Amino acid sequence: MSMPEIPEQPHRPQFSEVIIDLLESIALEEIALSHLIHSEAKKIKAFIGGQLDFPTNPTNQDIENFNQHIQKLADIMVMKDWLLYRKLEGVIHLSSGRTRKGQKQGHHPKKDTYDFQNDIYEFDDLESPENHFPFEFYDRE
Repeated sequence: MSMPEIPEQPHRPQFSEVIIDLLESIALEEIALSHLIHSEAKKIKAFIGGQLDFPTNPTNQDIENFNQHIQKLADIMVMKDWLLYRKLEGVIHLSSGRTRKGQKQGHHPKKDTYDFQNDIYEFDDLESPENHFPFEFYDRE
């Protein structure tokens, strides 16, 4: 029994459009996380006060409850960011594994590395001009 094939349809997006849509979804989720972090920072500042004087005079229990809330939210945001990182890795793997015209079959790109010292993401395989993404980035304006 052979594998089923999805028939071509005129409304089906191209591979490059799918990659761009995935990257845009990652970026939008990262923006949403940044807005959450910003709003929580404002909430913390209001709770603590501008002079670090706790203007609402919270009890120790109020402070502990507030701290637990912030800690849970921070844990959730870290997990979400990790999932977005994994999604980005998947998109990179998907886009670099796609064969292009003129590319040799069996070509495996070099593994990407993360330089924690300089905080720079490097893609060794994409350094040379003959090895580039199989699509072009463009603005959707």
